[in-house]
Amino acid sequence: MPVKVMLYTIPQEACDSEKMNWLQAGEVLRRHLYSKLGEQFVFLHIEFMSEHWFEDTAAQEAMEREDLNFPFVMVNGELACAGEKIHLSKVLRMAQTALEQNTGV
Repeated sequence: MPVKVMLYTIPQEACDSEKMNWLQAGEVLRRHLYSKLGEQFVFLHIEFMSEHWFEDTAAQEAMEREDLNFPFVMVNGELACAGEKIHLSKVLRMAQTALEQNTGV
C-alpha cells in the first residue's frame, strides 16, 4: 500500500514571484521522494481554500489542533513538518517509517 504524502500551501497567487513558488517546491519534494522511494507513495499538493482543501477534513482538523502555519506536510494523515519551509529529510524519514509499518518490516 503506497504512503500518502500531502503538501498544503497558501494559494499560488499569494507567493512572491521573485522566489521559488509552492508548485516548484512541491515538485522538488515529489522528485526527492521518488528518488528514494520509487512509486511507493502518492503525492498531492493542496492549496488552502481550494475545493480539495474543503474535501480534506484531516488537514482542517490538524490546523485546529496544532495551530499550524503553511506550508505543512502530512504523511498518512500525520504531521511531518510545518512552518516556513518544507523539511525534505523529515518527510522522507516519516514516509520510510510508514512504508516499513505497511510492509511489517
